[in-house]
Amino acid sequence: MRRRLWRWLRYAFAALLLVLVGASVLVFNPERQKAWLVPQVQPLVEDLALEYVFITPWSVELRGLSVKAQGAAVKLSRFDLGFNPLALLWDTLSISRLTLAEAKVDLKAFVAPPGAPSTAPFPGVLTAFDQGYALALANVAVDAEVLLPETGEVRVGLSGGGVRPHFPGSIDYSLQLALAPDRRVAVTGALMLDQLTAGALRKLGLSGKVDVQWTGLPAAEQAEFALEVAPQEG
Repeated sequence: MRRRLWRWLRYAFAALLLVLVGASVLVFNPERQKAWLVPQVQPLVEDLALEYVFITPWSVELRGLSVKAQGAAVKLSRFDLGFNPLALLWDTLSISRLTLAEAKVDLKAFVAPPGAPSTAPFPGVLTAFDQGYALALANVAVDAEVLLPETGEVRVGLSGGGVRPHFPGSIDYSLQLALAPDRRVAVTGALMLDQLTAGALRKLGLSGKVDVQWTGLPAAEQAEFALEVAPQEG
């Protein structure tokens, strides 16, 4: 009797395993995900094209995305996000990788939706960062270009990682603003995060170098800066 019960339990387990594998193949199939996702989003935007999508409980990957809404157009070659959802149980937003390659945002024809401007006072830098979750960021690689509504463009680059609670980490950044051939500003530097638990910050630092080429200046100007924000003791 016991042997027969054990045999049926093995059969049941094998059948359940086959069902789970089959469901995983269907749910985590990129072509099926694309076939379901595109019709859901397309009515909400003016134009949408997507070459590849793959979503799991721990990652999101997009390739060849092109979307247009309210006059704004967004194109990107690749977006790859990896995260650990279980870390939320410990009040931590854990991102293993964040990649944004060849992204372009065109705001020249963007029309902002109507709405009253916010009158709420700015709560402060540290308070704005403190949303109840710490940040663990392992690897970042972002390359994006933004075309401004009138004339000019901004290029943004982010790289680095090693950010986690109780261990200071930094993200390297670069910003390039070009309004005209003789009106350019470039900023490169690092953003440093020193966190406690549950999103509380011990220290926030920003350092960098500014290069300015502007109409009327006899030569390019350079300046370096270092800022540090920390909560008051007590």
